[in-house]
Parts: sequence; structure tokens; C-alpha cells
Amino acid sequence: MSITLSVTSFKEGPRKAQAVKRLGLALFRSGQRVLWIDLQPEAHLTDALKVVPGEPPFESAGTLDELFLSRPSEEGTLRTRLVVTTGSGPDLVPAEAGIEGIEYHLARRTDRERILARFLEPLIPNYDWILIDSPTQDGILLQNCLTAATDVLFPVLPELFTEADALQLRQWVELARSRGNPELRVAGAWSVDADRTHLLRPEAVRALDPEREAELLRAQDDETAVRELLGRAKKVAGNA
Repeated sequence: MSITLSVTSFKEGPRKAQAVKRLGLALFRSGQRVLWIDLQPEAHLTDALKVVPGEPPFESAGTLDELFLSRPSEEGTLRTRLVVTTGSGPDLVPAEAGIEGIEYHLARRTDRERILARFLEPLIPNYDWILIDSPTQDGILLQNCLTAATDVLFPVLPELFTEADALQLRQWVELARSRGNPELRVAGAWSVDADRTHLLRPEAVRALDPEREAELLRAQDDETAVRELLGRAKKVAGNA
């Protein structure tokens, strides 16, 4: 059973993209089929994977903004152009910096929050994990990520992650649940503090989803995050 994991937080930039890259590579090395989706405004994940659409060997590759500006009838053709195989092994749907500017053009579309979910639906059987490097600000693009996802994971710096932050993130999840994805699960929090000098605050993690506190991931490092996510995937598959 495939898991579509939206990875988001309040902090944009290369640190989050590198975390998503590391997670994808670790899952891939564990024998999992992985697809990365880059939907953050600065396209840091695409850059980190050294994918440059339009240049060798990605001359025919497109970028995700094309999807949001296309008609639904064109999405089938786009899938063949947007999914590329990276030199690292997993596949990627690349982005172009400035993608957040398309939200203005989406405002009047009635399907504006389901575009990514519809695009991914035929691809789901091909992958065990779809990892979405999601925007860090609420808006149409973030809601697309949360509508398409089965789970959402929050990479954080423990010393900066507070209960108030968790409550804001929880509001994003509850909004997505109310708008058409009622089964969206909170995977938990993942420390991306490379020095491992700070621990996650229990009250902050708990605030992400108090009703499912016992199931929330509290990963202090990449290895723990991968191990617990794989365990979660087996459990979900067993309950399917």
C-alpha cells in the first residue's frame, strides 16, 4: 500500500529540502519505490537533486507549474514529461522557483485544491512512497499537498518547535480534513537538528494530534524516522 507523505513546517529553505532528500534516499536504499514531488517556492529539492529541466539529460522534462496551469484533459500527457528519474535513483516531479505565483491564476477554479491529488492518482500503484516537499505557508498549493496526502510529517528544529507552533500546524491539518481529506493522518515530528543537541518537547508533539498521541512519531534523527515510517507502512498495509 502506497503512502503519500506531505512534509511541511514553518521553515522554508535548503534544510527542509535536504531532509526530504535524505528521507527519500534512505527509503529507496531500504528497497522502497520512491517518488519525490517538489512543490516549495524556491525549488530547493530540485536543485539538491541536480535536476535542471531543459538541460541534459532532462531536455524534455517539465516542471510542476505546468500542471497547475493546464486543463484536466492534458494531465495524462503531462505525467510522461513531469516524472523524471534522478541520478540518485528515485523519481522526481521537479519544480521551478517562483511556483507560488500561480496561486493567483487558480483562485477561480472550483477544483483548485484537488489538482495534485488527481495528477498523482494513476501514479500511486507505481510507488511505495510519494514524498511531497510542501510549502510552509497556508494557501492553495499547501492545501493541494494536504489533500493529496495520506499522512503529514513535520520536520522541525526542536529548540524552536513550541506547542503554539504545533497548534498552528494542526489547524492546517484540520482544514484539509474538512475540505475533502477526512482520513489525513499526522505522522508526527522529526528533528532535523544535525547536532542532536536538543530534544523534541513532548507537549509540542502531543499538540499535533492529542487523540492519537501514542501513535505519533517522535524521531530524533533520520534513522529513527525511516525505521518508524517503515513500521507505520507495514501496519497500515496490515489493516488495509
